[in-house]
Amino acid sequence: MLGLVLAPAYFILIYFTFLATKLLTVVDTTFTETTASSPVLYQFYMALPTLILIKPISLMPALIIVLDCRLLDSWHSLKYCRLTDAKELILLFCFSVSLSFIWILLKIPTQPETTAQYILNIIPPVLTQLVSLTVAVLAIRFVASRNLVYHKNNDSLDSQQPEETLDYPTED
Repeated sequence: MLGLVLAPAYFILIYFTFLATKLLTVVDTTFTETTASSPVLYQFYMALPTLILIKPISLMPALIIVLDCRLLDSWHSLKYCRLTDAKELILLFCFSVSLSFIWILLKIPTQPETTAQYILNIIPPVLTQLVSLTVAVLAIRFVASRNLVYHKNNDSLDSQQPEETLDYPTED
């Protein structure tokens, strides 16, 4: 659900990044031509919106997990989490975004022929996932350290329903 909410904002930012790049430089290609001709520029189109949306991308899932709240409530709770208090999280998040540039610059072959090239093909996704997992854990720890309390609103349906208890059979 979070992806459905953030995806439109992400793609709009990608589009504006592409337009700004096209206006400020001599790039005279379409978006798909740019992805084929300049993978570094393509990664820039993907990285900049990610860095702009760093707070909701990194902290909203952590808020949902820690506070056990709804998506909209996690959006409202973002104001209680300042990124300036989470310097390690920001650095690691920026490192995870920059990993895609590192893999492009290393020019790892896409069609490996030797065992070393197979290993080189395995390292980037494993390292990227490991760093992403570490970012998620750091975000959860950061949100938990804020000692935020979420009060669930009582829905009208919940207040009309009596609480049910389960009686388990006993051996008497």
